[in-house]
Amino acid sequence: MPGGLQQDGDGNVTALDCSGRGLTELPPFLADGRLDRLQMLRLSGNALRSLPPPVFETGSLTELAAGSNHIAALPEEIGLCNRLAILGLSGNTLAALPPSIGQCSALRTLRLSDNRLTALPDSLGGCASLTELYVSRNDLRALPAAVGRCPLVTVAATNNALTGL
Repeated sequence: MPGGLQQDGDGNVTALDCSGRGLTELPPFLADGRLDRLQMLRLSGNALRSLPPPVFETGSLTELAAGSNHIAALPEEIGLCNRLAILGLSGNTLAALPPSIGQCSALRTLRLSDNRLTALPDSLGGCASLTELYVSRNDLRALPAAVGRCPLVTVAATNNALTGL
């Protein structure tokens, strides 16, 4: 992805890599939702504290990588991402996930290691395509029973306070 930008034949931006640029907030064209064909967004290694709701209002987003920032919460609008397959949020300060995450039915890979999570929502069981769950180095005491409905192949949950599965 030369220059961090990829476009389709009509000039629509389909992939954008803004990783490691020292961003403290998203550029206005991202924050106001003008990228309705955006499929892949990489924001890792910045200093972002939040992701505004318009980021999640594009119906085409399939991959969001926003690890190694300072993101403390996700908006409920994450549930609008019905095509989202890969969500990478490791290395942030997340203490909880919104229940709407369970509406991400195409989600296959969820990376949440190195956050401050104390629990995962029961709604995560609604992620019918979830095969990989990475939640190591959080403060989890248990995984919700509803996660058992997911076709998980890989679960990484080391360095938590889990008392059982």
